[in-house]
Amino acid sequence: MLLLMIVTGAIILTIALGIAFSSINASQISLYQGTSNQTFLNLDGCVEEALGRLNRNNIYAGGTVTIDNTSCTISITGTNPTHTVNVTATNGDYTRKVQVVVNIFPTVSITSWQELTS
Repeated sequence: MLLLMIVTGAIILTIALGIAFSSINASQISLYQGTSNQTFLNLDGCVEEALGRLNRNNIYAGGTVTIDNTSCTISITGTNPTHTVNVTATNGDYTRKVQVVVNIFPTVSITSWQELTS
C-alpha cells in the first residue's frame, strides 16, 4: 500500500512539473516574440527617421538612433536621387535588418523595402 502511494505521488508530481515547465516555456516564447515584434516596430521608426533626415539633408550618410530599448545603426549609400538605406536594429539579443531603396527627388518615394536575414 505504501509503495502504491509513493508511485502514485511520483506520477502526480511528474505530471505537475511537466505542466509547470510547459507553461513557463509558453510564457518565454510569448515574451521573446513580443520583444522581436517590438524590435521590428522600432526598426520601422528608425527607417522613418533616416528617411526624414535624408529628405532634409541629401548628403546624410547615416548614424545611430535609439528608440525605446532598440538601438539602430543606419548607413546610407548612393547618389542623388537614388539611395540605399540599410538599418540594423538591436534590442537585447534580437537583431532585425532592412534595406530600403529610395528616390528623394522630387519627393521621397520608396522603391524597394526588404527585410534581410543576415
